[in-house]
Amino acid sequence: MGGVTEMMHYRHIETVFGTVQTVLPRGAAATTARFEPGAPAGQVTDDTRLRNLLCSAIIRAGGRVTADDWASTWLTDMDGWFFTPVVNAYHKVFMKDASPREAGRGSMGSNSTAMSIAPVGLVNACDPRQAALDAYNVAGLVHEGYARDAACAVAAAVAEATRPDATVALARSTGRYEDFRQAYYETKLLPWPQNGLHGSKPAEGFYDTAEPRETIPAMFALFALGDGRFKPCLVYAVNFGRDADTLASILGSVSGALCGARDIPNEWIERVEANNPVRQRTLADGLLAAVRHEFEASQARQRELGTLLGQ
Repeated sequence: MGGVTEMMHYRHIETVFGTVQTVLPRGAAATTARFEPGAPAGQVTDDTRLRNLLCSAIIRAGGRVTADDWASTWLTDMDGWFFTPVVNAYHKVFMKDASPREAGRGSMGSNSTAMSIAPVGLVNACDPRQAALDAYNVAGLVHEGYARDAACAVAAAVAEATRPDATVALARSTGRYEDFRQAYYETKLLPWPQNGLHGSKPAEGFYDTAEPRETIPAMFALFALGDGRFKPCLVYAVNFGRDADTLASILGSVSGALCGARDIPNEWIERVEANNPVRQRTLADGLLAAVRHEFEASQARQRELGTLLGQ
């Protein structure tokens, strides 16, 4: 859904689309789509392709995973376009130049792990601390430093959102979504190096920006403004602009964990399922089995601990 507005300024979104309220096909020209012009409604971007590979790793492992598990699915299943840090890490692992947990050393900061890490939060449902620890290991495949920390924040947020009593805390804000968006653009955007390189500037109204120091704070603010509800949060993310597909991917993961699949419009699900080779329902079934495995393993540890304590 966010691929339609990916890398746009919010004013350009208003000019081209008005307000995006549902899953749409991408614009057919360079002036209306930064990437993959003309793609059908629901066709995923690299965020989902990368997350699908992580889902596959969890399903194959039957539970929690490491960077090695994720790297294995890359080597067997990776296909399509991915951003520079991912390609760099793939090359290191393929050539055996680095172990998966260290392949992210020296990589540029980007949204590549934060945008795809949500399954680590799900398999650690109700345990945000363990989700963050697992995310730190897994994200080492692509990143180090603050980008790795951003992945930990997202995984922990997803795990926390699965708690039966999870709520959205009252947050400071500028009031309306539109006011917050304007203020964020005016005060919080970070510079991007491609803007100074000859021949690489995007068209008027577009950006080339994938910066977690922008995306993650904006995600939590929009989550609060949307009261955690899935559809309002997604509409806010898609119409926010900048790295809109990543913002929507992460915000959808957290609000989806809070609200559940029942809050996702069925027509959105059907369009995504119809226009992509990977079936999200199949991945969901596999992840549920992995969560059950982790539950059973946790129960076994509790029984052993009871024996150790003489109870």
